[in-house]
Amino acid sequence: MPTLEDFGWNRKLQDAFSSLARRDGVPGRVVAVHRELLSVFSEGREALAAVDGRLIRGAAERPDLPVVGDWVVLRRGDGGRAAVEAVLPRRSVLIRRSAGERARPQPLVANVDVLVVAMGLDADWSVRRLERYVALAEASGVEPAVLVTKADLVGDAELSRRLADARATAPGAAVLPVSAVRGAGLEGFGAYLERRRTCAHLSRRLDPRKAREERDRWKNIATEAWERSRRKRQG
Repeated sequence: MPTLEDFGWNRKLQDAFSSLARRDGVPGRVVAVHRELLSVFSEGREALAAVDGRLIRGAAERPDLPVVGDWVVLRRGDGGRAAVEAVLPRRSVLIRRSAGERARPQPLVANVDVLVVAMGLDADWSVRRLERYVALAEASGVEPAVLVTKADLVGDAELSRRLADARATAPGAAVLPVSAVRGAGLEGFGAYLERRRTCAHLSRRLDPRKAREERDRWKNIATEAWERSRRKRQG
């Protein structure tokens, strides 16, 4: 059974929690945001929780409200429904900034260690988009890693050229070619999926149906990559 420590809970977070929590509060981490509710992992399980009205009223702006990745103070009510009472200080937050003077910054995910930028060697490839995503990671204090997917679609010469383009666009970042079809490169990707390390995956914007398919596909790829990396470490 996973624990909060598997998600990255440590002494610094415990101290922050102790300064904010009431006697009946418990720590948790937001794993999904729905329209009106949050999915929060706490006490060994995932549960739905509302955002406490006092937290909503006290938030100076929307970015102060909980997002995926936030560590929170959770209070379980008498009726079984939990409420998020406070958000612990963030060590990083990925923020999307829209164009326009009135546009407000939109937090995407908090407390991320690595932003995995996925670019496929098909119609998905875009150096300009890669530049934007790497800039987003660096501005947020997050380590970027470039996952060059569908490496089986091109020959060796073309793959080498695309990898060189990615390294030039993201100097210092890990650039990992992978092929889910052939199972190539998954061990290298799996090395990023360590316990107590939070990785966020970013790719192009899709319609809701395709976004769900993409999310499920990446969940399967990440699981396979982690398993291969684990077996390599143990063997």
